[in-house]
Formats: sequence, structure tokens, C-alpha cells
Amino acid sequence: MLQHRVKFIWSALLLLLSLQLTACSFQLRGSEGVFANPQLQSIALRTDATTDGAIKESIADLLPKSIDLQTVQVIVSLPTANEADMRQELFLVLEGTKKQQKRTAVSAIGETTAEFIRWVQPYQVLNIKGERLLSDEAFAYRDRQLDPQGLMAANQELYEINQLMAQDIAEQIVRRLQSLSW
Repeated sequence: MLQHRVKFIWSALLLLLSLQLTACSFQLRGSEGVFANPQLQSIALRTDATTDGAIKESIADLLPKSIDLQTVQVIVSLPTANEADMRQELFLVLEGTKKQQKRTAVSAIGETTAEFIRWVQPYQVLNIKGERLLSDEAFAYRDRQLDPQGLMAANQELYEINQLMAQDIAEQIVRRLQSLSW
């Protein structure tokens, strides 16, 4: 009898644990994220010449397909826009991506063997009237080990790290857009 109770308790705990693990996972990509403003239909994106292109691509991938993302060169505000128009469109302005790489370890002969990579992406969100709703920065950090003998592998690793950092920054920006209500 005691053995059956123990099996039942373990089964129940295992079931609860599996439910908890599946319920707590956060999935932004492909989740058709819910925005605080459900009337949002389009985002006009303006980027600086020094904005990393992978960040822009990742933002486009992460946004729900119901939101039209348009790249623009100039933001033209509509000072006479009504409340309904203001809820349908946003301007997202990405300033230049600031990238830093710092050596954190050096070999006996002076070659870099480890480095710290830091990206900062300043951005602003404006309403259709041109009023600033949000001004913030998204960050991504990575630490990597370098083998001076394996230059090609190090370059491939750096490319992959850059892609991951761009995705991290894009996720931060899209999460802020999702929670933005005005």
C-alpha cells in the first residue's frame, strides 16, 4: 500500500514539474506576441547608417505578421492626427549600434586569447504626431575565447555571436514595443 502511494506521489510530482516547465517558457519568435495596443497596424522603421543590419532583420522576424514594418528614410509626423490614427502607427528610430571589443586575456607572446564584446542599441519610439513615447537602449554582452591558431573557426564563431547579439537586442526592443501602451 505504501509503495502505491509513493508511486502516485512521484507520478503527480513529475506531472506537475513537466507542466511547470512547459508553462514557464517564454517564446517570442513565432508567438504572434500580444501587444498592449491591439490596434497597432504598422511600424515605420528608420535606421542610422551605422545600425547593425542583423538587428533590423531580427526585429522584422520577431514582429507579429499582422503588423506592417516599413523602412523609411525620413519620419514625417502628422501633428493633426486623431486618437484612432495614433493607435495604429508607431515610428521606431534605431540610432547607430555602438560596438566594443575589449581584450580580456593575452597569451605569452601577446596574442589575444579572450575578449569581451558589448553592443548598445539606442532607440526611440514616437507616435504619429512625432511625440516621444519611449527612449531607451538595448544591450547585449558576450565573452569569447580565441585560439590564435584557429583563425577561421574564430571568425565563424564571431559571426554567430554577432547574430545572437542582434537577436537579443531585437527581442528586447520588441518586448518593449509589446508592453507599450499610450
